[in-house]
Amino acid sequence: MYYAPVIYHNAGYQTVHQQYLAAMADGIVFVLATIIGIAVVDKLGRRPLFFIGFVGMIVCLALLGGVYQGHFHSIAKILSVIVVLGYIVFFGISLGPLCYLMMSELFPLNVKGMGMAIASCANWGFNVLVSATFLTLVHFLGIGHTFYLYAALTVLGLVFVAWFVPETKGRSLEEIETNLYRGVKARHLGRPVASHHYE
Repeated sequence: MYYAPVIYHNAGYQTVHQQYLAAMADGIVFVLATIIGIAVVDKLGRRPLFFIGFVGMIVCLALLGGVYQGHFHSIAKILSVIVVLGYIVFFGISLGPLCYLMMSELFPLNVKGMGMAIASCANWGFNVLVSATFLTLVHFLGIGHTFYLYAALTVLGLVFVAWFVPETKGRSLEEIETNLYRGVKARHLGRPVASHHYE
């Protein structure tokens, strides 16, 4: 979103007016997607939304890389807007709001303040890293390969969710904390406390 005008310029939107209109659409779509994500998170659960979001983001990033590699030349302009907005939708219903929700659910009360502060700093730290390196990566790799790199890194995020992120839907903070102190694996922290099987 920080570099939306650059992204759209490279896709063929030459006027500043066109670039900023597209960037405004990004912001509006992000707000709407976040509202949708918040509305459905307790119905669908955290893990399903993460999976939907990550898979959608991977597809959008790969397609955007393809746009800039010239694979969709005849529809590059419109496809670039569609996939950027699609990425924002998938991010807005999953990774955007869910990280902060999971922070509030997973840290025990005695370390919640410190834990959420560290997790938030890590989140914003990686945000700064992506923002600070985007133009450098574009310069050295080209914009298409930069988005392919982001797609690959997002695959790693999906693997992380699959292996480590628990489903906390319908679980109280006390249940999660009890499981944590029992030494239950991270992926199973949302299991009922009465369950003793965590394969």
